[in-house]
Amino acid sequence: MDKLVRLYKLFLFWQWILIVLVLALTIIVSFNLFGTKDENSNEIDGKALLETERFIDVQRGDLINTVSTTGSLRYPEKHEISLGTTGTVSEVFVEPGDIIQVGQRLLRFDLATVAKLEELLLEAEIKLASAEDTFESAAIEKLILAQEESLRKAVDLLQVAELDLKSLERQWKLTLTTSETDLEIKDNLYAQSLFGWLGISKKSLSDEDYLLDPALLLDKFEIDLSVLFNGELENKISYRQYASQGPDNDPNTYWDETLIWGWNNFHPEYIIGICLANDTPLGSRCVNNELKTAWSSFDNAKDYLEKNRALYSKAKINALTTLNSKLEAMDIVEQELEELQSNTRVLETELREAELFSARIDVEELKNQLNIVAEVRGLVTRVNVQAGKSFNANSTAVEIVDPNIIELEGQVDEIDVLFITLDNNATIVMDALAGQEIKGSVSYISPVAQTQNGIVTYTIRVAVDIPPGVTLLEGMSATASIITRQFNDVLLIPNSAVRGSYTNPYVRLETGNGNIVETSVTLGSSDDFWVVVQNGLKEGDKVVVEVLSDTEDPQDQLRGVFRASSGKPPQSGAQNQGNSK
Repeated sequence: MDKLVRLYKLFLFWQWILIVLVLALTIIVSFNLFGTKDENSNEIDGKALLETERFIDVQRGDLINTVSTTGSLRYPEKHEISLGTTGTVSEVFVEPGDIIQVGQRLLRFDLATVAKLEELLLEAEIKLASAEDTFESAAIEKLILAQEESLRKAVDLLQVAELDLKSLERQWKLTLTTSETDLEIKDNLYAQSLFGWLGISKKSLSDEDYLLDPALLLDKFEIDLSVLFNGELENKISYRQYASQGPDNDPNTYWDETLIWGWNNFHPEYIIGICLANDTPLGSRCVNNELKTAWSSFDNAKDYLEKNRALYSKAKINALTTLNSKLEAMDIVEQELEELQSNTRVLETELREAELFSARIDVEELKNQLNIVAEVRGLVTRVNVQAGKSFNANSTAVEIVDPNIIELEGQVDEIDVLFITLDNNATIVMDALAGQEIKGSVSYISPVAQTQNGIVTYTIRVAVDIPPGVTLLEGMSATASIITRQFNDVLLIPNSAVRGSYTNPYVRLETGNGNIVETSVTLGSSDDFWVVVQNGLKEGDKVVVEVLSDTEDPQDQLRGVFRASSGKPPQSGAQNQGNSK
């Protein structure tokens, strides 16, 4: 203590004042620097950055998720022309690579082959004429067969209508029985509630009074529950004054005085005559609420039974109407069939019709064989016959494709295929068209898997939109990036800027005064490089990311990553493309 006194005497009064002011200033500065911060942030390390860390701006852009597949181009629309007969070709008018028109002649047979075909055609035309004559005579039998089929259908429909009616009656009988039983139970419960609380029996009430809402019923009989259970009678005698002997029942009142006296004096819970709906205090019972609840259950059961009876009546009328209409339809068909059968004879109509159909096919085929022409416009890709050489009947002589319809066929794995749907847009790149992107859309997804070396894949096809002035050939290799999801004009940050856990992510944010704070964020969809920020950041904020070297600019590094993945960083609304789902 003496030391403190001597120390005090060493300083003058104004020196002590100066010391106090310096201490106060130090406390204020420390509070401003370290005492205030965002409640969602946790300030760390001041302005310190590691050598491999840099700031990058939070930017707006488009996030596009894609699935890639590599394959080759193919012509899906192929027309193979076979000659249908054996013989010899005298001249071929087309060769692979030719563009041909509809009706253009493709080849010519030699005279011997033409003569043979003309003879076969004449025989076929004779058979056709005979089949037509036979079929005309059997046409009435066709009507009979059709009418018999109509009768079978009418009988089937009638049987279905009868079964529907029986099923309906069984179902509704069960439903009505259940409703009636429920009404009886609810009726008894309400009657027990009236008698149990007030001593009013169902027999003492008219049907009209019994169906009244309890509040209306009590008003009609001038019954005040608050007086009976919580007040005094008109003669100022309280029920609760009777300690050992209850009052005699008054025959001039609708209620039972002795019963109510018993409720008020001997029930372990507190009895309340009237209280708000569904607001019975703990440890008590409310008379008007219990009466209302029992009556509501009874009234609802009564309404439900009446509703079911009305529905059953309507359903039965509809079923009977349907049954009668089916019966009338069957009667009409039977009458028409009897009229047809009384004036005709049974013929082998089906056989005659088959003979006619076959004869027509034979004539058409022989006519086509005599004049081999292109049925479609397209590109000739194969010619398998030569002038002066014989040919087989069923082998392909000429193949024609539509060069304006081309697809990329490739494989995707069993995970990626789940994210692809028909008509998904796609971007296609080809080695043959370096630097050029072609649009397309998914046209086919195989439902059948292919397994090779334990890897499961599915075949998909992408319809290619051929650009003007560009010729695409079958077999060319190509890669399609199929867009599965797209998010436009969203806030984006690199995945490498996100720290924390999946449920509690955060970023290191540079504040206005140069400090770095940990800020919680809400994240959305992502790809291999970028993630959508839904909440916690705004455009222009600077967050910390790790770079590959301490001298590399993070923007240049990310742009390099996107060039490798055929995408673009989100600058000036450019699209951000990756390969993740």
